[in-house]
Order: sequence, then C-alpha cells, then structure tokens
Amino acid sequence: MGGAKEHKHKVLWMVLSALLFVAAVAAGYVGIEVRKVVVDENREAFSLSQEFYESEEGLKEISAEEFSRLVAEKKSFLVLGHTLACPMGMPLTTLVKEFSSNHKILIVSLDKENFEQAGLSSKIKYLPTMVIYQEGEIVKYLDGEKNEDLPAYKTLEGLENWVKKYVKI
Repeated sequence: MGGAKEHKHKVLWMVLSALLFVAAVAAGYVGIEVRKVVVDENREAFSLSQEFYESEEGLKEISAEEFSRLVAEKKSFLVLGHTLACPMGMPLTTLVKEFSSNHKILIVSLDKENFEQAGLSSKIKYLPTMVIYQEGEIVKYLDGEKNEDLPAYKTLEGLENWVKKYVKI
C-alpha cells in the first residue's frame, strides 16, 4: 500500500513541476530559445529590393525602427548583426564591407542593442551574423555554431558563395 501512495506522490510532483515550468515560461521567468527559421535549400536565388543594388553606400548602420520599416514594407535585403568588437578570428564585418563594395550592394547593419530591440535575438543566437531577408521574412542566416557556415565567416570567397546560394548578385 505504501508503494502505491508513494508512486502517486511522485506522479503528482512531476505533474505539478511540469505545470510550474510551463507557467514560468509563459510568464517570462524562464527563457527558451526559439529558432523557427525554415529554409528551403532548393529554392532559387532571388533579387534584393531594387534600392539595395548599385549602391555606393556600402554598409549602413540603422536603428531597430528603420529595420522594422524594411520588414513591414516586405523588402528583400541583407543585414549584418554585430557587436562593437568582433573577435579577431571572425572578421565578418570586414568581409561584409568588402563584399558590399565589390558588388555595389547596400547592406544594412544592426549593432547588438538594435538587433535585440528588433527582436532578432529570439531567433538568432550568435553575433556576428549575416541575415538574408526576402519580402520581409528571414530566408537564411549565418550560424556561428554550424561548421558549414564557417567559410563565410573566414574568407570573402566563402561569404560570396554563401550569399549567392540565396541572392542574385
């Protein structure tokens, strides 16, 4: 008899613990990483919105509000998300500037604070990163945890090859 009662207490404890966890998540006390970016690797490369081509501006720092306007207007564009100090082994900002200059493409840039204000940190875990948007939706982003993305972080050729899989240059 004592064993059945003890089992009921354990089950009750597990159910209550699960309910408390769900309530904590809903209340925002426990953070869970949400990364719902679905990528169709077989999709055809698309064009950016016209204003991002033939640009001499290069890399342009924007605010979270300006970013939100681009998304609301369903623009297709490239975003560099960065911290103020990029690690020496990951010179993504320098590569993006060179890529932008070589291809005359305007790339918008968000520092960490604006990246978070724009809500991107709930989808993308690491900075620096480059994010590709098509018609206001994330198509793909560089993920510092993925070995397949490392060439894009390390060389201009790697970055160009990564972008060209998704965007017409």
